[in-house]
Amino acid sequence: MTYNSKKRSAVRLIKSVKGFYGLPDIEIDADFASHIVEEEKYFYELDSEYVFYIEHPPLDDANVATITVRFSNSDVDIQAILSDKHELVFNRHEGGISFDIEISLLTQSSRTMAVHTFTREAGLVMRVEHNQMNRIAGPYTEYPEVEVQASLHYMLAAKEILSMSGLSKKLHDKELGHYAILGFETNNVQHEDYPPHWHLIFRWPYRVGSQAPHIYIDAQGRNTYNRVSIDGIPKVQATFETEDWFAFVDMYGDKQLYLKVDEDGGYTLSADQSMLFKVSAYESGKGVDILLNETVIKTIIVSDNTEEGKLTMIETAAYNQDEVLHLIEYHPYTGELIAEKDVDTAGGEV
Repeated sequence: MTYNSKKRSAVRLIKSVKGFYGLPDIEIDADFASHIVEEEKYFYELDSEYVFYIEHPPLDDANVATITVRFSNSDVDIQAILSDKHELVFNRHEGGISFDIEISLLTQSSRTMAVHTFTREAGLVMRVEHNQMNRIAGPYTEYPEVEVQASLHYMLAAKEILSMSGLSKKLHDKELGHYAILGFETNNVQHEDYPPHWHLIFRWPYRVGSQAPHIYIDAQGRNTYNRVSIDGIPKVQATFETEDWFAFVDMYGDKQLYLKVDEDGGYTLSADQSMLFKVSAYESGKGVDILLNETVIKTIIVSDNTEEGKLTMIETAAYNQDEVLHLIEYHPYTGELIAEKDVDTAGGEV
């Protein structure tokens, strides 16, 4: 299948009360080419549900779109959203609903073993692999606890930097694609994700040409080197050692972001190599610091309770020591997102 071909993914909106209410308005927001198919056979109403299709190119994993549905009839209430045999979490708002949907070509067997949670904002997707001590497989004969914890911290720190700096939204606004932050998994014999590493990918809208750094972690939880591959172009790769800058380039040849692995085991991100966002090397119990031009601006400590399905990040501001707890709740067997919220540790939900 070539990358100028098209695929269609179906979505079902299940009504709480059967009846015909009229077709809703549906909008899609994504960092890859996609649209709602408006032909009658692909967008219709049944007494029990609405059905619509999203048209998109063939895509790899970690591609997430945000769907907004507005109903013309205020009597409409949706009880469930189904896609690819999954029930999706959605938010109700005045006049409609909204939800995120992952679109990928992962095989069913790979999906069966995966316990992944996806989150999305404009220009940025994060996929968290929930590794469990009792489910190691393939090359993982012992559970790499330090490396798992370190990768979670490096991933969440990258998400914080790209979000608060506006670098991810810039990609979205200019329709250049998105950043994809991924970890590694220890429980899937069909995906021998070894040795431990995490990813910060600049995914172009049609995938081919995307630059995919794989940042490898040692047994002490330190970043060691960056091996970059190019999506869709086999055997094209390069290795960047510590203190070597790698530049992410868009499809027009412009540099959008720089990344380097630091000598001390941390890493640095920058848009221009002058404003430097550094993440310190992971330390057990202390998390990582995020620095801007050598000044600590916040500390984060991440914990993933895979039995209860709760990933937490405690963010402490350096200037006043205020804490915010970021909570992601997910299904412990599938990773499906249940809820995402921020909680001020001093006074309830933000």
